[in-house]
Amino acid sequence: MRRRGWICIVLSVAMIPLFGCKKPEPSNEAREKTHIELEIVERSDQFCYAVANEDDDSPVYAFVAAGQPIFDEEGQSVTGTALEPGILVRLEYDGYILDSTPCLFSNVSEVRIIGRKT
Repeated sequence: MRRRGWICIVLSVAMIPLFGCKKPEPSNEAREKTHIELEIVERSDQFCYAVANEDDDSPVYAFVAAGQPIFDEEGQSVTGTALEPGILVRLEYDGYILDSTPCLFSNVSEVRIIGRKT
């Protein structure tokens, strides 16, 4: 009985390399980014809350400004303090929006100021 138990253990350990999880291989294809234009309506700590610039009954979106590359209209790097209510931005992200309230953008890669609401 003990011998049969040891044989099962040895066979199980020997089969791990055959059925183990493989590490995903990195894709050579560049992921396409999605852009959206937003108007910032509120800023609280690291979060910016915004609505879509072209739609009156747009949901409220949120994104984290801290740690993101933020550029002004001339392409110069600026800090998150430049993002205040009334600023129009173009947000670049991976195309996914989390189904939450407010709607959160997934993997924001760039925030670019495109103007100010008059």
